[in-house]
Amino acid sequence: MMLVDGKKIIGRLENISLPEFGLSNINSKIDTGAYRGSIHASVIEEVEINGAMVLKIIFLDEDHPEHNNKEFFVKKYKKTTVKNSIGGKIDRYIISTTIIIGGETIEVDMGISDRKDMRYPIIIGRKPIKKH
Repeated sequence: MMLVDGKKIIGRLENISLPEFGLSNINSKIDTGAYRGSIHASVIEEVEINGAMVLKIIFLDEDHPEHNNKEFFVKKYKKTTVKNSIGGKIDRYIISTTIIIGGETIEVDMGISDRKDMRYPIIIGRKPIKKH
C-alpha cells in the first residue's frame, strides 16, 4: 500500500484481517465489480442456541491451522438474495463484522459463501472500501 495525495492506494491483492474471528494476514482479492464482497466458509447454517437463532460458520483454511474447522457463531446476520458472478440470483447470508485493510479498521457487511473453487478465500467489493 502507498499514499498518493494523502490517499491510500491498495492493489488488486491485499492482506486483510478479521479480528472478530482471530484471523490475520489473509490473502484477499479486491474486486470492484463486486458490491459487498464475500468470505469463504465450508459450513454455513442457522442454528438455535438458548432460544435465539445464530449463524454457525466453519472456516476451512489450511493456511491458518489453528482456525481450521473451528466453529464460530454470529448473532448479527441477515439472509438476502444477491446476484452471483454469472447473473443468477442466489440466497446468501450477510454478516456484519470488522476488517483491517491497509492499517485501517472498517465495519463491513460481507457475504458468507463456499468459495472452495475460487483462488482467494476473501474478496472485498467496492462498498467496503468506497470512502476509505
